[in-house]
Amino acid sequence: MENAFIQFDAHVHLYPGCDLPFAVRRSIENMNKYLTQGAQPIQARAWLLTERSDCHRYKSLADQRQIGEYKIERTAEKKALAFLNRGEPILYIMPGRQIVTREGLELCALITHFELPDRQYDVFDCIKILQEAGAVVALNWAPGKWFLKRGRIVRQIIDQNPGALFISDTTMRPTIWPTPRLMRRAVRKGFRLLYGSDPLPFNGEEKMFGSYGSLVQGPFSHQHPAGSLRDLLNNPQTSIKPFGLRSNTVQFAWRQYNIMQEKKRRD
Repeated sequence: MENAFIQFDAHVHLYPGCDLPFAVRRSIENMNKYLTQGAQPIQARAWLLTERSDCHRYKSLADQRQIGEYKIERTAEKKALAFLNRGEPILYIMPGRQIVTREGLELCALITHFELPDRQYDVFDCIKILQEAGAVVALNWAPGKWFLKRGRIVRQIIDQNPGALFISDTTMRPTIWPTPRLMRRAVRKGFRLLYGSDPLPFNGEEKMFGSYGSLVQGPFSHQHPAGSLRDLLNNPQTSIKPFGLRSNTVQFAWRQYNIMQEKKRRD
């Protein structure tokens, strides 16, 4: 294993209409763009998928060998695929799910194939089941989801502090929106944040990939990228730093409008 700097987007959706080769190119561009000046070279980059219940793009990718200009190779693990350019791995993709709890809160089950049906379990049971299944679990902040009754539930989660639970922060918290009170409370109590782009299911969102993400340093194996990253995240001493930018006010308003329209179509 090498001591590596790993850059990863911790909240990635691959919807059916996604132009995947373009998303990969833009993700690499964004990740390069948002590195701080003088930063150490990046040895590995990754997407941590948070696929919705009606999406299973990772499974289809596992059976493909090429998409656009990129070769796809399986690693020594079932929990990571490598995208190669000129024979070199430029991006690892790791499976994961987004689960909606009975209360309507969102959990990200990362680096796992394990699935739970939406709205069947309360958030406390969901966290326990997913952690016992070996997933890296993050409670996702989303507009309107951490207020009133659900806000009180989030506070209970934070105060009970279930071990190894993360908080997911994404581009859907606009730059004008300060760090939410409950998120600050979670950090004070020792929770760590994971940062991700959260691309939405409509055209043009491919440009969001890699625009906001997480940076860690530690032991990393290119043969076992998923296990390496999972071990780093499960280590409470691992520092997770954000990179990139969240949506500005105009971008947020437009994206929020589009996601509400998409939800109406699904309903």
